Amino acid sequence: MYGDTANKLILDAKRSSNLSSIPIYQSDLIRDIVKETNDLNKDVDYLTGVHDEITDQLNVLTEQYNESIEKLQDINRQRLELDKKLKEIEKKERDPRNTRDFSSERSEITAMETVLLKRKENTAELVQDLSKDIEQINEKHSKINQCQLFVTHLSMRRNKRCLLAYEKLRADKIAEFAWLNIDPVEGTPSSTTMESNVTPITKNLTNYTTSLDLNNLNHFEQDFFKQYQDLIMNFKSDFEDIDLSGDLNAPTNIFIDVRVLKDGGEVTTEYGSFNLIKDSQFFVRKSDVERLIQQGYLEEIV
Repeated sequence: MYGDTANKLILDAKRSSNLSSIPIYQSDLIRDIVKETNDLNKDVDYLTGVHDEITDQLNVLTEQYNESIEKLQDINRQRLELDKKLKEIEKKERDPRNTRDFSSERSEITAMETVLLKRKENTAELVQDLSKDIEQINEKHSKINQCQLFVTHLSMRRNKRCLLAYEKLRADKIAEFAWLNIDPVEGTPSSTTMESNVTPITKNLTNYTTSLDLNNLNHFEQDFFKQYQDLIMNFKSDFEDIDLSGDLNAPTNIFIDVRVLKDGGEVTTEYGSFNLIKDSQFFVRKSDVERLIQQGYLEEIV
C-alpha cells in the first residue's frame, strides 16, 4: 500500500532520534520510496490525461446542451409568431367587411405548428438526455477522477515530507556531533591513555549524538559533515580566546562525582590517572572529564 515504505522510514528515524549514534543510512528504503513516488507521478500523468478527456467530453456535451436550449428557445419564438398570425386571421375573419377566405393560411399555420411541436419534442428529449449524460459524468467519472488525483498527489507529498524529515534528522545529528570535537569513525578515545585538555560543550547528553561512524553516512552526508566541520573551524578561528562549544551555564562545582558507564582504559589528567572500569565511581575535576561525559563513558552523579 502506498505510504507504507515511508512509514517504515519514519519509524526508523524515530528510533534513531533516541540513539547516541547515527545508524546506517537506509538507502534501500530511500530507493523504494523514490521509486514509489515516480510511479505515483506516472499515475498522476495518466489521471491528468483522463481528466482532460473527461473535461473535453463535458465541454462537447455542454456545448450541445446549450445549442439544444437555444433551439428550444427559437422554436418557442416561432410558435409565438404563429399564434400571433393566427389571432390576426381570427380577427380579420370576425370583421363583417371581410370577404376573404383564410382557410389556406390556417392550414399552413397548422402544418407549421405540427412541425414545430415535433421539433420541440425531439429537442426537449435531446436536452433531457444531454442533461443526464452531463450529470452522470459529473457524479461518477469526474468526481472519481478528482478523488484519485487528490489521493495520489497526497501520497506523493507525504513521501516527500517523510524523506525530508529523515534527511533533516540525520543532518541535525551530524551537525550536533560536529560541535563535540570528537573524531568520527571511533567516536571514542583513540588510545588507552589520553589527555582530557579539550573543553567542548557540556550538557545533559540524553539522546545526544556522541559517536559517529562515517561508514554509516552516505557520500553526500560525509561531504556535509566535512564542510560543516570546516565552517565551525572558520567560525571559531575568529574567537580564539573563547570556547564557543562550551556550556552556556556556569559550572556550580569544580569537582564532581562521576560513574563509569563502560570500560575505556586508562585516563591521565593533571591530578593523576584512573581506569575507566564499568560501575566504578570517581571524584574528579569537572573540566577533566567533560569530554568523557559527552562520549558516554561517564555520567555525573547528582
